[in-house]
Amino acid sequence: MDDKPCPFCSSTDLFVRRWIPQDGYAVNCELCDATGPISKSEKGARRFWNMRALLNVARDEAGLQQSQAVAESVTNGDQRKGEGGNQ
Repeated sequence: MDDKPCPFCSSTDLFVRRWIPQDGYAVNCELCDATGPISKSEKGARRFWNMRALLNVARDEAGLQQSQAVAESVTNGDQRKGEGGNQ
């Protein structure tokens, strides 16, 4: 299974760490030390890491779309004002 890049720093320098107190595994980023969710297996840890990375990308894209919608709304409002609309 290929690990997705780190959702915080985009590094692909990742490793799976064994967490003794929680009796599980988690993917860690070597560059920024981000840690993924803990799972009972290495495969589960990688799956959780990849879901987390994809969720962050989806969240960023949703935020970008929302920002674009706000900018469009502001621009359209300014155009209407110039045409004698909402003042």
